[in-house]
Amino acid sequence: MQDTFFILGTLILVALCLLCIYYYSRKPSHSRNWNKDQVVLPAISTYGPLVTVHNVRNIRYQSEDEYDIRYYDKTFKLQDVVAAWFIIEPFGPKLPFGLQAAHTFISFELSGGEYISISVEIRKKVGDQFSTMGAIRGLFKYFELMYVVADERDVIQLRTTHRKDEVRLYPLALEAKTVQEIFLSFAHDINALYEKPAFFHTLLENCTTVGVRHLRRSGITLPRWNISYVFPEHIDTLLYARNLIATSLPFAEARVHYSITEKAQQCGDSDQFSQCIRT
Repeated sequence: MQDTFFILGTLILVALCLLCIYYYSRKPSHSRNWNKDQVVLPAISTYGPLVTVHNVRNIRYQSEDEYDIRYYDKTFKLQDVVAAWFIIEPFGPKLPFGLQAAHTFISFELSGGEYISISVEIRKKVGDQFSTMGAIRGLFKYFELMYVVADERDVIQLRTTHRKDEVRLYPLALEAKTVQEIFLSFAHDINALYEKPAFFHTLLENCTTVGVRHLRRSGITLPRWNISYVFPEHIDTLLYARNLIATSLPFAEARVHYSITEKAQQCGDSDQFSQCIRT
């Protein structure tokens, strides 16, 4: 019996040593066989009051896996960034205690009625998927991190129309100056990632923890860590409790009111997609 425990303990120790060697020897890279929609990284330049967002993605989807990829640069004044919207896309099975995974990201509204979305995602290599196994792999430096900067028609229509997921679009109760600070915080990290790759982490460096970090940097009072950062389907509960959603509706009604899935599907490929989903 002692020999069995000794062998088992040795095998566990060897496995842990191999895992540590893998973990600490693995380095992030910009040079992998990326999925075609994530080959190009964004960057943001500032010239006095002017901001230029390079490589804004504008995909036209025929289906989730068939699409035409386009990019463009967009220049505007920082003072034209006037509002922010918080988007939640629940996905996957519902877990005990009401927990459920979700993707979250932020859209910035410009004074001319245009919108730019910034979505923190895994940078998928060809064949990668973010499933339950993907979430486990995300604990061990398997995925690189990416900021996707895109039109709303790209990142929202993908989720509502082609993935058939629920999407909630909440206006944030923030002053324009705070929104501009959040945008610049994103810009700083987008440029840092352009220069130096980094890893995604399922618990510590995911779409929601990164987004919350940018909000906290701008003085918004949110906890450093919360279970809803890992299972964000209910993060709107936290935002509502902190008076960060610009609504006078009771929470249950607000959640229904700001669910835009059917509306986005009806808006289709309209050039006025962002205005249409807010009608």
